[in-house]
Amino acid sequence: MESQNTVSRQSETKGFDLSAGNTWIYPENYPVRQYQYNIVQSALYRNTLVCLPTGLGKTFIAAVVMYNFWRWYPYGKIIFLAPTKPLVAQQIDACYEIMGIPSVDMIELTGAVSQKKREVAWRKKRIIFATPQVFHNDLDRSIIPSHLIKCVVIDEAHKALGKHSYCECIKILSTQNQYFRILALSATPGNKLDNVHEVIQNLHISHLELRDENSIDIIPYVNKRKVDIILVPLSDELAAFKERYITIMDRHVKFLIQCNVLRGHTANISKGRVFYLLKEFKTKTDKSGNYGQVMKILNMLLTMYHAYELMIRHGLRAFRKFYETHSDKFWMHSEDQLRDLLRDIEVYLGPFPELFPNGDVSEMPENIVFGHNKFHKLKELLEHHFNNNNSDREDTRAIVFVEYRDIVNEVYILLLQSKPIIRPQMFVGQAGQKQKQQIKALEDFRSNRVNVLISTSIGEEGLDVGEVDLIICFDVSQHSPIRLVQRMGRTGRKRDGHIIVLVTDGKEHENLKSTLSRRDSLNNKILNTSNIFSSLYDNNPRMIPDQFTPECHKIHITVLPKTPNLKGKGKRKNVNKKNEASDVKQKENLPKKDIGQPSMMKFLTDGKCDEQNRDNRC
Repeated sequence: MESQNTVSRQSETKGFDLSAGNTWIYPENYPVRQYQYNIVQSALYRNTLVCLPTGLGKTFIAAVVMYNFWRWYPYGKIIFLAPTKPLVAQQIDACYEIMGIPSVDMIELTGAVSQKKREVAWRKKRIIFATPQVFHNDLDRSIIPSHLIKCVVIDEAHKALGKHSYCECIKILSTQNQYFRILALSATPGNKLDNVHEVIQNLHISHLELRDENSIDIIPYVNKRKVDIILVPLSDELAAFKERYITIMDRHVKFLIQCNVLRGHTANISKGRVFYLLKEFKTKTDKSGNYGQVMKILNMLLTMYHAYELMIRHGLRAFRKFYETHSDKFWMHSEDQLRDLLRDIEVYLGPFPELFPNGDVSEMPENIVFGHNKFHKLKELLEHHFNNNNSDREDTRAIVFVEYRDIVNEVYILLLQSKPIIRPQMFVGQAGQKQKQQIKALEDFRSNRVNVLISTSIGEEGLDVGEVDLIICFDVSQHSPIRLVQRMGRTGRKRDGHIIVLVTDGKEHENLKSTLSRRDSLNNKILNTSNIFSSLYDNNPRMIPDQFTPECHKIHITVLPKTPNLKGKGKRKNVNKKNEASDVKQKENLPKKDIGQPSMMKFLTDGKCDEQNRDNRC
């Protein structure tokens, strides 16, 4: 038990260990990067939003900040929130490996853990890695000792919009505890300036640390990424089916043109345009005349144009599958031409192998039709990559990103035909893969047992997939530069990377160029606008008693083996004795001024400050 006079009693810093207040710890296990050092130093004092390109060490920054709050507040709790279960699992391992925080102090909490066990964990554990939904639910149920929370880290912070659990967590926690540090992490701050303002306000951010690939202190650590855009033409068969489908939609479009609701050629109208018209019509107060018929046609065309985009960008199987799952639409029975088209597409495509949950496939038919030239181009690009690299880079790997789960299945079947040069593995969300399968998929990819990961959006965000030389984007997310930034960030981490984006019609190509320019202009706007500072949080808690301005103490962290989960008191006692002996040995290596610091310092051995950092108090 800490002596009462060594622990702060001030409300803002209650529980702060006064004997540890003269220093903050920075690890020497890894090469010191000045931008990381500077960001950590800022984040200790202020609620900080850190935007760093993927692969430049956001998790490292989080681990160092968490470690210092764990050390300063011996009875405090630190929360790390990540949006998906695989990310939660990954981050707990990364933080252990970076800073050596004892595994016995940490726990992973997701919806798979029962509420009763979570309640015990919230009381007994000091560093909790959780999904925001679990944290939100448990705050609502008042099973979290929220007054003990001293630091909250939020990964993929750009999601903190509207009623997202991230926003609700901070809102609820702030009513119960005014004094905790927030560290928010993201590869990109948002889609547009308004979203960035909202994230800053929702997460009580008082300081921004924004970097992009052109930032002076980042450039030495960024590898080159070659980006190629390949325009894939429609096959003659797909083009013919497309023309038939346009004719089917045309009579509905003409009705809306006659009603002065819509203008333009049927082939050039977008789903987004129909959506906005529908939204506009719903708000009309005058619902007389042909209002009901217009609404019916707009609803039909919203479905039809979604299917049209699937056909052009993803192929005939995606188109047919979509209508299969929407066959209950009330208007389908009167669309004879559409039903004839779907039958003809089914005959043209022929049989497709069944895919089982474990990745096994039923008998492969000969000459499978894939229904879009993108599939053939994808296979050709991957075979070329592995044939060219297998001699000098046996560990070369690639990721294929696709928008929809059904396309993952198609790509997987396609690439199985190229074994053994291509060894594919699917990686999808919880609806298609359990967490154990997801973790195994990543492990197999990192260890090169498989060399192509076919992933939906779950693979875009933050996951450590090891070194990837080639990224192929099968499609382009229509609305979000964030998605593209995150996909591109999967390569070029330790060596130069190559990104290929497959696009079909001119519209998809234009959308890609627009997305890239929006990303660049948004970064510049945020970095150069003064308006953003009006959103910054004013009531930022210092979290360090006023009498302290801690100096940096650079130290080599010794990561002890994880505490084994042994049964029986006798065995556990022996393990504890061994650890204690190791702890004492390490404690002897500490400088005398740190001997009186809390027991967590036993995981460190001394190191000296770099000369270049002496001006920064090392």
